[in-house]
Amino acid sequence: MATSYKDISPISSLSSFGQPITALSFDTVSDILWAGLNTGTITAYLGTRGVRGPSFRVGGDLGSWTKGGLNKWFFRPTTGNVVTFSNTSLSSNYLVSSLDNLEMIFLSPVTGAAIRKIPTASVLTHLELSHSMLISGSMDGYLRIHDTRTGMARGGGAENVTKAHARSIQGLETAGNFIFTIGMGERQSRPFPDPLVKIYDLRTMRPLPPIPFSAGPAFIHALPNRTSSIAIISNQGLINIVDVSNISAFNEFYQLDIATYITSTSISPSATYMAFGDAEGTIHLMSQAVGDTPFNGYEGQPVPWADTPSPLPDIQWTQST
Repeated sequence: MATSYKDISPISSLSSFGQPITALSFDTVSDILWAGLNTGTITAYLGTRGVRGPSFRVGGDLGSWTKGGLNKWFFRPTTGNVVTFSNTSLSSNYLVSSLDNLEMIFLSPVTGAAIRKIPTASVLTHLELSHSMLISGSMDGYLRIHDTRTGMARGGGAENVTKAHARSIQGLETAGNFIFTIGMGERQSRPFPDPLVKIYDLRTMRPLPPIPFSAGPAFIHALPNRTSSIAIISNQGLINIVDVSNISAFNEFYQLDIATYITSTSISPSATYMAFGDAEGTIHLMSQAVGDTPFNGYEGQPVPWADTPSPLPDIQWTQST
């Protein structure tokens, strides 16, 4: 069994009026944890001590920013609104975004320019790139596999379709050849949180035995250093780590000491740290590191400095100004 996680000092909000942490992400090359607030502010926290680094406002649909806060590009669709976007890697030359007008758009990660548009059968709520496949989860509860090499010419742009949940899909993760989903079920004709984490074989889309989670799965995360393990998190802070290739193995359970509810989660690239943001602006940390190990697991790039803002234009005031 892997080393157990333990609580370490949380990162508290510097503001007297805490804002919900709506997004968390560990930097892959620096000792930084990035946090997104409900107000549209991105903040870098340096190391486990939570020293505050660059902080800047973002907005304008989908965009790309430097770590110092300089905007690189915006993508603003002419019709519809951005719902979600996929992950990207150094080997891929595109990222994918879904719109609420039943469209999926391929974008250049360098310039943000639209490459092509694909109609979809439903609004896509989650997008995940795995190997050469694009996996999507939608509001109608369907899990779809898209092969980007074929031009996605089939109906709805999907190569394979399966019904994962009665209502919408709320979470989608891939690990190795496994696909994990959480979503909304139906009870007495009304939406109800599905207590099961659904599992599918990516190669055949064959359903595997689901994982029951009575506390209600709100977030799921694949563990980077375990190809078949997943962390299931409830809104109340209950964490269950399961190895789906060996269900009979010992499951890890942890409970966060929180006074509110979880709004976002993230796991470091080496799975040494787990971060959980709550509705009051506090980031709770769990670690299995021995000593002062960086978030990214090694001595990487130095932490960034905030970009210098552009100087204001020199306006010559005249009678006609």
